[in-house]
Amino acid sequence: MKQATNRILSLKQIQSIFKFSVLACFLSLTLQACEQSGSTNKTKSTIKEVESKPVPAYFVDEATRKVVDYEDLDNAQQWSDPRIQFVHQYPDAEYYAVWSMKADGSDVKLAYTLKYISKQLGSEDRVGRHFNHIPIRSPNNRYLAFTNAENIKVLVDLRTKVLEILEGGAGAPQFNWTADSQDLIFYNNLKLKSYNLETKKITLLSKKIKTDGLYLLKDQKTFLSVLSGVVRYQDKETGKVLKEFDLPIQDIKGSRLSPNEKYLAMRNSYGQSIVDLTTQKTIINVDYYEDSKSLRFGTGIFSPDSKHILSTEEGFLVGDNIYTRGKKKFKKINFYIDKASVINKD
Repeated sequence: MKQATNRILSLKQIQSIFKFSVLACFLSLTLQACEQSGSTNKTKSTIKEVESKPVPAYFVDEATRKVVDYEDLDNAQQWSDPRIQFVHQYPDAEYYAVWSMKADGSDVKLAYTLKYISKQLGSEDRVGRHFNHIPIRSPNNRYLAFTNAENIKVLVDLRTKVLEILEGGAGAPQFNWTADSQDLIFYNNLKLKSYNLETKKITLLSKKIKTDGLYLLKDQKTFLSVLSGVVRYQDKETGKVLKEFDLPIQDIKGSRLSPNEKYLAMRNSYGQSIVDLTTQKTIINVDYYEDSKSLRFGTGIFSPDSKHILSTEEGFLVGDNIYTRGKKKFKKINFYIDKASVINKD
């Protein structure tokens, strides 16, 4: 009997302990709920702070469409400084798009994607998903001229997203805009033409202007024409050669004129050169086989201040000084700038 009483007492003790534990647990859960409620408020506040900061632009993920804004042509602050326009994939990776950013790699914005064109024309096969040549922006930043994968010349109004099919044909277009953004000059089937945005008419220009690289200079009267081993200054209307001199390399595969029109960068299969057009002197001449570690600007472009050749290296936007050959590292951008150009430079 004594043993039974001890057992009964033990059970009562257990019951008491259990009741106490339940009460303690209830109080504990209540406190935790209060703490979690406070911590949730703190978490929401923290998330808002993170979202208000600039978000890095990684263009290989669909989600980036939510954090990368479109250009705003009416935002004066966005266009207060020169910008770099370039081609990279659209977030869904099926179509390529035109983007722009500040010269230091910040403030990345989306300008246009080929996905729009496929929807409007209703034929992805005809339009294609790639840009064939460097898209060229009008001086007022509103219009974009480019060729698609089938070399069709296309003009897009970035404000209205309305497109115009100019012509199909062969050859690099060598797009140039007049300073008033009213005339687009381009090559097609070895003929130099001009398209007027107001009249919607295409006219032929001088047959004397033959070139592998064409640049309408700021005076709006002169073309700088790059041929194999020679550069020419030609009258825009008549094609008359005003001046010419030899270049340090032949068989030029690509060239770039600096924004200040002082330097011409060019390359071929064997090397690259940069010429000072004011002195006609070569300031950089690199043979790929003899100097494999030297500057290779490839598809790089001149910086807006005309002092550096911009390119991407190890995820950073970098600039090679064309005189000191020193390297300046800008922002980490995590994408490759292709078919790039300087816009909003004046």
